[in-house]
Amino acid sequence: MAGQDRAYIGLLAWPNLHACRQIVGDPNASYEDVVRHEAAHIVTKVAGDGKIAQLPSWIDEGTAVYAQNGPGFGYQTALQRAIQSDQLLRLRNMQSATNQPDLVNLFYGESWAVVKFMVDTYGREKFAAVIREIREAAAELAQAGSGRPA
Repeated sequence: MAGQDRAYIGLLAWPNLHACRQIVGDPNASYEDVVRHEAAHIVTKVAGDGKIAQLPSWIDEGTAVYAQNGPGFGYQTALQRAIQSDQLLRLRNMQSATNQPDLVNLFYGESWAVVKFMVDTYGREKFAAVIREIREAAAELAQAGSGRPA
């Protein structure tokens, strides 16, 4: 099965508690990047998720990978292969993370590339505004659905 030879380091993050805990260790992985990645998840959860809607996974994971010192070889390799073979994932299909092991690195690499493009092209302030807009739109929908006046 593809992916079994990969070693991972990970943390569990509880955004509502603003806490993380290491769950798997790999001496070759960058602990700093894992902390940066998981801390970014906490930030995107607090900044972007509303009561009835969450940020699309590509924004959440792309921002988390963007927060690392670098995206990592596996993510970049999968992205380059997909570009060369015209096998990129459709952004509209990336609302939630893939459960297909062969596509995990591509999902993270492509998510990172889209976030990097947005930040590099439009700046951090406009990228943050996109996250705010998603949260505010979800809040407006929730309020409209409740029948309460704005």
